Amino acid sequence: MDAPDLLERLQHDHGPLTRAIDQLHTLLQAPPDAHTLADCWEQFGDLCEYLSDELLEHFGREEEALFPFVLDALPHLEAQVSQLEEEHDSLCGAVTRLGHLAQRGQDAFEEHFTLAQATFGRFEANYLRHAEQERDLLHAVATGLSPEQRIALDTATRGLL
Repeated sequence: MDAPDLLERLQHDHGPLTRAIDQLHTLLQAPPDAHTLADCWEQFGDLCEYLSDELLEHFGREEEALFPFVLDALPHLEAQVSQLEEEHDSLCGAVTRLGHLAQRGQDAFEEHFTLAQATFGRFEANYLRHAEQERDLLHAVATGLSPEQRIALDTATRGLL
């Protein structure tokens, strides 16, 4: 069986990302009590670290591999690509802020729990919108590239992934 090509990999990345975001959403529903604070803080830190790593890798594949090829092969998608690139920075910034809060310790997490909720709420809304826009772009790319161009994309990006 062939390994998934770049477009398939990018589409599949969203499953684990969305599950981690759902876990954070559940975790931040209500402030933890004294008995669950340590576990909540630990899970929060682990999820923030996972999201940061995975988003950077996912966005890197897009910005280093997909976007340059798309801009060359399908220049009419430039506005969509630019919009997604701008959102990458915003999403990474929000996850970095959440991770920083986790690194400051359990007391800071407890003290600033409502800040974590608000920051995550903005991140989640932006991520969901971004994921939808990205799906639209990937669909446009998949349907806009010829079979030969799709092979060329896979060949050109194989070493970058």
